[in-house]
Amino acid sequence: MESKVRFVLCSLTILCSLVLVLVNNNVLFFHISHIRQNTSISFEINDTCKSLLRKYLKLQITEAQLNGLISICKTDGYLNDRIEFDMPVLNKVLKNLTCGIILKKLINSTISLIALASFPGSGNNMTRGILEAVTGFEASVSNRKVLCPSRGYAFIIKTHRTNDIPQSKDCSRVNTHRLNYKKAIYILRNPYNALLAEYKRRRTFSKRFETKTQTQFEGDYFGARWERFVILQSKIWKELTIYWLNTFNGPVHLVVYEKMLAYRMTEVYSLARFVNASITLETLLCTKSNFIEDRKRTYVNWLSEISASEMFDVKMRKFVNKIILSTNEIVKLKILEEYILPEI
Repeated sequence: MESKVRFVLCSLTILCSLVLVLVNNNVLFFHISHIRQNTSISFEINDTCKSLLRKYLKLQITEAQLNGLISICKTDGYLNDRIEFDMPVLNKVLKNLTCGIILKKLINSTISLIALASFPGSGNNMTRGILEAVTGFEASVSNRKVLCPSRGYAFIIKTHRTNDIPQSKDCSRVNTHRLNYKKAIYILRNPYNALLAEYKRRRTFSKRFETKTQTQFEGDYFGARWERFVILQSKIWKELTIYWLNTFNGPVHLVVYEKMLAYRMTEVYSLARFVNASITLETLLCTKSNFIEDRKRTYVNWLSEISASEMFDVKMRKFVNKIILSTNEIVKLKILEEYILPEI
């Protein structure tokens, strides 16, 4: 009897051991299969992103296709939070990507004029380059030296004014007293950064500045002249913002400078739709090319490293913050609240 009990106990022990081995093997099999499945999914996503880029490159892309492409390529790691491709990466993936942009001039065009308005220093040159790449046509500026835009050679007109009165001397020759913009694009940038950018442009526009060190130029650059500039020009920033976002009698597309830099693909697509331009994926991708990037102004190293927060003391911050808040009471844009600097 005792031997039978021992046999049963031994058999149960062996059986339990076998069960444990089988369970562990199943767990291991499940784990390996899970890893293989994830690897397969990752590989398929990689391949899909590349294939979509190649598929849509030369085609006019819809908003749904663009959003789908962004979603897949972002999941795959081709896009970061800024929704921006790196050009070296694109050049490897897309062997036939060409960003040579040749602009055309319109001849006696009857297309309604669109104002490209902004406070100086807000990225108008960059946005104008993007619009030229998207439309394929040269844009114009509103100043005394150019031909009158009413001659029909361009339909997007850069301006820093709060009206449609032409600045070109040529306009009087063709009896044009108003440009009659039917639409407007207004570029909004953090006024602290826009003021600093415009001041840099005005004060560093000559070769003599490039030969001066920071110490030599500092007294002139950061003195009372700067404070007077901030007080006067911040009021102009307010006038421009209120006019184009509240007073102008026509459709207005708002370009937020910071969003254009951060989410270029979706922002450019939205801008293209506003000017009724069909856009291919290639054109969209090429808005990051040198044709656009070269329009950004550069400064000597020490000046480029200065931030807006360093340039505005407490007195100036209080003044500019008040300008921003009073502007927001009229135009009611949440982004303006983000531009406020601490008054300490």
